[in-house]
Amino acid sequence: MSSLHAVPSPGRRAVTLALTGVLALLTAGCGVRLQEDAPDLPLVPRRPKMPGEEVLLGLLGDTVGLVAATSAASGEVEKALADLHVAQERVLRDALRRGGVPSAVVGAGASPGPTNPATLVAMEAAASHDRGRYAALSPELGRVVLTLLAQRLAASQILGTGAAAASPTPSPNTSTTGSTSPSPPPSPADAGLGGLLTAAREAANWVEVAQARGPKKDDTTGEAALMTSISTWLRKRITLWEGEIGADGPEAPVAVPLPFPVEDAASRTALVTRGIEGVRAAYGRRVEGLSDAAVADAWDTIPDDLADIEVHVHTLGGPLQAFPGLS
Repeated sequence: MSSLHAVPSPGRRAVTLALTGVLALLTAGCGVRLQEDAPDLPLVPRRPKMPGEEVLLGLLGDTVGLVAATSAASGEVEKALADLHVAQERVLRDALRRGGVPSAVVGAGASPGPTNPATLVAMEAAASHDRGRYAALSPELGRVVLTLLAQRLAASQILGTGAAAASPTPSPNTSTTGSTSPSPPPSPADAGLGGLLTAAREAANWVEVAQARGPKKDDTTGEAALMTSISTWLRKRITLWEGEIGADGPEAPVAVPLPFPVEDAASRTALVTRGIEGVRAAYGRRVEGLSDAAVADAWDTIPDDLADIEVHVHTLGGPLQAFPGLS
């Protein structure tokens, strides 16, 4: 009769070690990554963050607060800004999700703050403080955020000077570089400067047409003063951009055809508005075409320049954009 030998049962420590090993193999094979706020587990790596994730999350939180603040306000400009901020929120959330940020992290909202006009001005301008932080963004996102900062700067200037009648000359902003400061020389990849110069010359030509066919002195509408102010500003921008691009720039046209008949005050204003909107679109194409290196050097200049254009569009009665020049 054969004797039976008892098989020793595994101890608790051995079972724990074995299960840990299996878990490690399974999670490694499935590509499991812990969220950054999850507790540590053996052999399970944490989720890598997307470039500039914290900066983008902060910008999203500010945008959520602006959606609430502008939606609660009663003015027409504030209501228009609310629509822009909703669009910005959607784009920022999508960018974070595409960057692999978990929905739970992206979904963290911001508490709305007070909605008095002075607070709104500060809230709109806040995104342009400490612009060096945006260097952490990828160049692709950087191009988008450059235009978002322009919107925020323009909004702060419009709200600060009075939403009902914004001045054609923007009020001083809180950024380190004003819109009248010279921009750095264009990089070889800044091919969009030529298109911008062409659009600006076209707009200047149309302003001259409006001046020639409009009142020669101030009347109750102030049309003559407005056109003179816009012409002066636009000519300064053209001179600056001509200096930046140098001999490689496009030749100035002898004449520019009118897009529609110009016969009264409404059509004169529409013509000039069309021209300045064309400058905005050309500036957006310039931003889209910036090289990666140029994006890194653009934070102190491009948002201010583009905000300047956006304020003039508003002054003429044109619609503001969530991402000026891109949308």
